[in-house]
Amino acid sequence: MTDATYSELLGAIDEFAGRLDPHEQVACLYGLIAPLLDRVEQEDEELSDEPVLSTPEAVRGIRKAAAGEPTTSTRSMSS
Repeated sequence: MTDATYSELLGAIDEFAGRLDPHEQVACLYGLIAPLLDRVEQEDEELSDEPVLSTPEAVRGIRKAAAGEPTTSTRSMSS
């Protein structure tokens, strides 16, 4: 693949995903970000100043959502 800008890559991904049905879109897009999620999951940094989820918990939630599984959290969403 030749060098492309970020916006060009996003445009190509959007065009490709637009031809798929919604379930295929989620699986395809998840496949693109899965390697990045693997790296992020190994980090133990907070996602914000007031975290609701740890980084690994957030990544696992994204994986569950992509698989169509329920993503309920055991932590409270309020402070």
